[in-house]
This record gives sequence, structure tokens and C-alpha cells, in this order.
Amino acid sequence: MVPERPGDTEARVRGPVRLCVMRSETAGGELTAGLERAGVLGGAIDLPAIWPVLSAWWRVPVLDVAPEDDERSFLLSIAPAIAQPGATTFAGRSPDEIAGAELVRIDFDRQFACRVGPRTTVGLPGGAAISLWYASGPIWETVRDATNEWIDLGLSTPHIDAFGDGGDLAAFMDRLERSAAFTTAWRQRALALRVDLDERDDIVVLGSEGT
Repeated sequence: MVPERPGDTEARVRGPVRLCVMRSETAGGELTAGLERAGVLGGAIDLPAIWPVLSAWWRVPVLDVAPEDDERSFLLSIAPAIAQPGATTFAGRSPDEIAGAELVRIDFDRQFACRVGPRTTVGLPGGAAISLWYASGPIWETVRDATNEWIDLGLSTPHIDAFGDGGDLAAFMDRLERSAAFTTAWRQRALALRVDLDERDDIVVLGSEGT
């Protein structure tokens, strides 16, 4: 069991973001500032330390984007220990310090768009994604067996690809917090974290077992 359901801590964890609304172009910077205040960028990179900041940031609306064009996503992918020449791996390249082992990567992403036609949108700057890497092992095999959302199309696609927008955010976050992938990650030590900011250099932080 997760010691404390993440959603139950909402009132206590709103502090790290400290916003009621924000604009899309400054959203990524607000996330980084919240992570820094919470000590995440100093090495406290496990999901229980990150989720209070990230979930609060996910909830803050943006002034210049419609709810349906404000998308959050959660992905899980596998990074093999040795990449096959010429093969495409969705998990991409892990930080050099933890390369050489099979890894599980999860991503929490938020991206903004502007609707320019009935079925057409263009991306807006300001989005951000957090990636966490974990050592692969039997515990992650239980995720495959526990979910009907597992995608098994090879390493070129994520194995879990879940998303929701501002129109159904509460329901999406509730499903995510209850999912096997999330609760498994909640119990594991993260080896490394990367914050991917639009139009800025990525931030990479190693955990205690990645140093």
C-alpha cells in the first residue's frame, strides 16, 4: 500500500507552487521554482517528494490556454541495457551516470496549444516534462499484469500512454494516483530525474543510488 494516498495531501502540499493562475510562457519556470523550494533539485528526487509540487502545478490553470488545450500526460517506457543498432527506443537516452542497465522511465508532461481551426492546434511555449528513471526488475512486471492499459508494440512506443486535459483533470489525476504504475513508482527509489523545459536547457539530478 502507498503509505499516504497522494490526493489526500492536497491541502498540505499546495504551498510549493504558490499560484492561483499563471501564463503559459512562464509555467515551466514556475514548476522549476517549486521543485527547487521543495529540495528536489538538491537530490530529493523520489516520487513522494516530487508529486506534491507537480500535482499542485498541474492544477494551476493558465490564463491564455483553453482547458481542452492544456494537456497532461503520463507515460511509462523501457530503456534496454544495450540499444540495438539502428533501433528506435521511445525511452531515449538515459543520463550517462546510470547507463548500461535496463531501466524503467516514467514521464509526467504538460503541454499547451492554441486552437487555430476546428481540428487544428499549434503548440505554445512554456510546457514542461519530468522524467524519472528506475532500475528494472520483477516489481515492474507486476505493473504489466495489473493494468489493461499496457501497450506491447516494442521499445519504439511507450508501454503506458495516459493523458487528460483541463476538462477532466480531477478524474485523470485520480485514476493516475490509483494506477499500478504510479503506486509502484511511489515505492521505488529513483535513480535520476530530468526536467525538460521548452526552449531551455534540461535539468538532470541524480538520486542517492545514481551517484
